[in-house]
Amino acid sequence: MTLRNRRDSSKEPRKSINEKETEKDNLIQKKPCNQEKFPMFWYKIVLSISFLTRFLLLNHPDQVVFDEVHFGKFASYYLRREYYFDVHPPLGKLLIALAGYLVRYDGHFLFDKIGLSYIENNVPYIGMRALLAALGSCIAPITFRLLWEMNIGLHGILLACLFIVFDTALVVQSRLILLDAILLFGIIFSTYSWTKFYKLRNKPFEKDWWKWLTLTGLGLGLTLGTKMVGTFIIFVVGIATILDLWRLLDYRRGLSDMTVLKHFLARAVCLIVLPLGIYLASFYIHFAILTKSGPGDHHMSTKFQTQLIGSRLAGDSFRKNFNFIISAVYYGTNVTIRSHVENVFLHSHKERYPLRHNDKKVSSQGQQVTGYSHEDNNNHWRFHKIDAKLMESDKVIIKNGDIVRLEHVATKSFLLTHDVASPLTMTNMEVTTYPFNETLRYNETLWKVEINEEKSDLYSLHETFRLVHLKTKVSLMNYGKNLPKWGFEQREINGLKDNNAEATYWLIQSIHSDLKFEKDEIRSSNIVKLGFWSKFLELQSTMLSVNSNLKDDHPFGSRPEHWPLMRRGVSFWEDKEKSQKIYMIGNPIVWIMGFISFALLLILITIELILARRGLANEDKCKIIHGIL
Repeated sequence: MTLRNRRDSSKEPRKSINEKETEKDNLIQKKPCNQEKFPMFWYKIVLSISFLTRFLLLNHPDQVVFDEVHFGKFASYYLRREYYFDVHPPLGKLLIALAGYLVRYDGHFLFDKIGLSYIENNVPYIGMRALLAALGSCIAPITFRLLWEMNIGLHGILLACLFIVFDTALVVQSRLILLDAILLFGIIFSTYSWTKFYKLRNKPFEKDWWKWLTLTGLGLGLTLGTKMVGTFIIFVVGIATILDLWRLLDYRRGLSDMTVLKHFLARAVCLIVLPLGIYLASFYIHFAILTKSGPGDHHMSTKFQTQLIGSRLAGDSFRKNFNFIISAVYYGTNVTIRSHVENVFLHSHKERYPLRHNDKKVSSQGQQVTGYSHEDNNNHWRFHKIDAKLMESDKVIIKNGDIVRLEHVATKSFLLTHDVASPLTMTNMEVTTYPFNETLRYNETLWKVEINEEKSDLYSLHETFRLVHLKTKVSLMNYGKNLPKWGFEQREINGLKDNNAEATYWLIQSIHSDLKFEKDEIRSSNIVKLGFWSKFLELQSTMLSVNSNLKDDHPFGSRPEHWPLMRRGVSFWEDKEKSQKIYMIGNPIVWIMGFISFALLLILITIELILARRGLANEDKCKIIHGIL
């Protein structure tokens, strides 16, 4: 028999789409005979071992461990109602704070350093760790049920669950005040709920169908509200949902347009609106609790800070009726100039730009002008008037449209930009300074003040403005990225030709006048209380900005290529006196076998695809691909 005849004889009559789908549905709905009864005995064994490994000796060590420094501290800030900033969404940290509240913790301890004693500081840390241990303990039992729903054999289920139960990395992360247990619980719960929902797809709009669809949305909301990396499980469920809806759209299924619309709306409400609602609600609670000034103030805008009780920018009159005293900005006064988009002050120091940057660009080797996020004397600048008519007066308010020179007080030099590429870009201009007594480049030190609110005069803390270079027409910009180590990893400040960019707006943060003026003219401005959306959008923008500028070379960091074979772990805690140490690393048996299994799966899928493509196997009989779909 020829190869072609063998291929033809191996082929079965092609089935219609409806027949294929019916067979697929029956395959999923039908359980093998050995799985007709749920193995409750083995499920309880997995559940018991999982809880035992997470809760046994939960009180040890009785000291701050690794990132408990951060997440314990954030819980304390919630209980003290003091504003803090973090790059992660607040839901997971709110749950940790709730655990602390339930065990009557008042937030007096700030988890400042690894190794600090909980016992000596009277911190009910066991109750706070217990919440995370409970969620971590549920991962293996939920996995048991998930694999059961996927018709995996009992031996396979037990092997997978034992891998989870005895993975040392998961055990460690579930026993400490960290976000990982909450995140992983949300991921596995979402996956399980979606699987239960999908198996009920032939019983649409029934009670159980709605229940599991809603629970999927709740799980997605928990995951997204804990860490932004939770968006990956949303993508997975989203792709599965799109494929499911595409299946329902087939006209041969006989569904009416109204029925298809109902399917779409049900999924949109439960899998989009509900998770986003949970995400937004966590921020609403976050703002409602954190009403006092705290360590996170400086990350936020001036308007945001004025909403916080006890902020140095919010006086008593502001807290009572939201009136705020705003000072006029005069020529000759020392001021600090803050970026409108984040807590970065216009800054300079005596250090120079290197002659050549990493991308071989050549600099002017001028004095560095950067953005610095802390208060410092090198943040002080002074506006100089150049209009001859203004020289007659010693007390003149800076107005919209004024041409000014900006002196850096500490180094006695004027702000300047010129046709030299900035360190991090090829298109934006380098910003530097020019000596106070030099006049050769006078025209390059001239800037035009453009007040955003279309007001005549410049006032501190309220009006935002741009500084537009008179010669080149570029605007002074906070680029939003950090300079290399030669720039002390401070923000790059450069000149941008797009004058409408948000990052080109600045405001006067503070005034330090050394002139013998009479009492400054002030005005009372009714500042509208910031609503939820204003706060939410500002915080989201700041979170993304700060997160994008985190250092890649973190001492505890690792790359994905390090993970499968566990090339390195992380030292969490050490007690040298007792010769005890917590070193977080995965179980080598679990991780290496998992890596090998995944590699074999990819190989088998590839083989099946090639055989099906060459006609040596029927696509409907490719069991691995069939199971995945």
